Amino acid sequence: MRLHAIGLVAVLPLLAGCGPSLGFAYMSKDSSGDLKATRFHSVGDEIHCVMEVLGGNEETVLTMGFFGPGGVGLSDDEYYPRPDPKVQGPVPVDIQLYQLDQMGMELWDGPWPLGAYAIEIYLDHELEETLDFEVVE
Repeated sequence: MRLHAIGLVAVLPLLAGCGPSLGFAYMSKDSSGDLKATRFHSVGDEIHCVMEVLGGNEETVLTMGFFGPGGVGLSDDEYYPRPDPKVQGPVPVDIQLYQLDQMGMELWDGPWPLGAYAIEIYLDHELEETLDFEVVE
């Protein structure tokens, strides 16, 4: 099964001499990051990876490795945030997982396969953080 992810990525700031880094990253049941979680229900829960990117430039690439039960993976794993020289400071990023049913309809809140998952977050191809979470009944 292939899961899909859609990213709401603000533009990365151009900060001279600053390489990209993560301010924070965690899993959440909502896009605002108010419902932090490491355990999600198979039916009814949205799954979001919420993070804050610091630094970067027009060539910064956000890549995610995704590991789940039974070979579950992401259809796409690279995100290309576009820089804006007027933007300063941290950039919020929300990556939401979803599935496609047999008719091509997007399923945002499951059913998710049960088991343990991990998301690896890379900035410019360097591992920044690994987030572990699980899906239960």
